[in-house]
Amino acid sequence: MGLAFEAIYPKVYPVAYELFEKGLERHFVAGKIFKQFGKEWGGLEFGINIEMIDLSISCAENDFKDNLQKGTSGRIAEDKVLSRLIGVTLEKNKIEGLEKINTEQKNGNEIFTFNGNNTKYKLIDFWKWNVSDLLSNATRGTLAEFIVAMAMEIDLSDVREEWDAYDLETNNGIKIEVKASAYLQTWFQKGYSKIIFSIKPAYSWNSETNELSKIKSRPSDVYVFCLLNHKDKNTVNPLILEQWIFYVVSTNKINNICGNKNSIQLRALEKITECVYFDKLNEKIKEEYSKNK
Repeated sequence: MGLAFEAIYPKVYPVAYELFEKGLERHFVAGKIFKQFGKEWGGLEFGINIEMIDLSISCAENDFKDNLQKGTSGRIAEDKVLSRLIGVTLEKNKIEGLEKINTEQKNGNEIFTFNGNNTKYKLIDFWKWNVSDLLSNATRGTLAEFIVAMAMEIDLSDVREEWDAYDLETNNGIKIEVKASAYLQTWFQKGYSKIIFSIKPAYSWNSETNELSKIKSRPSDVYVFCLLNHKDKNTVNPLILEQWIFYVVSTNKINNICGNKNSIQLRALEKITECVYFDKLNEKIKEEYSKNK
């Protein structure tokens, strides 16, 4: 039997410590690779069935040693082993009826039930409880995607795809990666937050096939760096669009200037592009897209 991984989202934490400890005791290299897998692969969690571990650990060790003997660097060898593990795992653990679910938009009036009886709570109650803090890092990031989608007049009747290779795609095929940052947070601050955006190349996940790409890349055409530029906690409101500024850069320019860097600071960003407000965002994205061809 092969190794069973089940992709669970959205946070990384040390998964299956018992397995890792046993893996380290029995197979040091494989245990190290699994830990690297959990930390590096784009925010995935992996639930691991300990009873199905031995064969794939053996394969992983052999692949790792073979690559090292061929002169491949340790990091590249690890990447190759990870690719193999993904392929082996998905191929050996396919279960009928687990295809992608096509989610339809809800309206908030859906009711929580128990044993066929309605409770007094509706989905809108969860939404209000969960996402009212628009300054939280997670919610602000999703809100920034929505704002960019508004600017590009993207069809919002569909449901946001949580783990696509890029965040948005316009009606004419422009693939957009959206990043967000802000000076202000909900919690107590001693000073303004440092503005820094992730540009880390990553393995792209395909929701249709549940497969990751073999190499790390930046698959979008354009990056939009959204900065909530307001600095007064008494009046900050992410729904007031003039409080935002946007830095738009073609992915080609990011690749050429930043290479494999994982992040870019505001000062560096200001050297390669000028900010625009919401009313000019559509035009600026199309302009940068033309440079990416």
